[in-house]
Amino acid sequence: MSAALQRILGNRWTTTAILMVLSAGMAVTDMAFVDRHLRENVLRDVRLLRQTLDNQEVLSLAGSPADLPTPIYQRLKGQLAALCDVRRDYRCIYLIARRRVQPGQPAPADLAENPLMFLLDSEPIDSPNYGAPGQPLAPVNREDMQYYDQDRP
Repeated sequence: MSAALQRILGNRWTTTAILMVLSAGMAVTDMAFVDRHLRENVLRDVRLLRQTLDNQEVLSLAGSPADLPTPIYQRLKGQLAALCDVRRDYRCIYLIARRRVQPGQPAPADLAENPLMFLLDSEPIDSPNYGAPGQPLAPVNREDMQYYDQDRP
């Protein structure tokens, strides 16, 4: 090792700063890798789930409390809950749709800000995290809505 390098690395503060910068760089790289990997896994699981759902049954859901007692709603809810039991890394799974304005009814004031609603949620009804059929989803930003509007994963 050269004398200049020994002097730099011999200073505890300089060595600590260099190690911190290198560690931060490695952490950012690792986080990007893990994020990409998790997104790929979730997308794969969503595609698999989509293949198990009957489109006609999902389309038959009104997105209202009237769905709750129907056999289709109950069966789909059980299917999503069973998937959560198998895949412990998913706390819940839910289906969403565009909020619907009933013919002859005025559009809700928050429709532009909250265009999506819950259709079905795997959470138990008494859970504080439960999304009831028809309940608006939290506000969605424009970029995320583009994915939804273009039917892109």
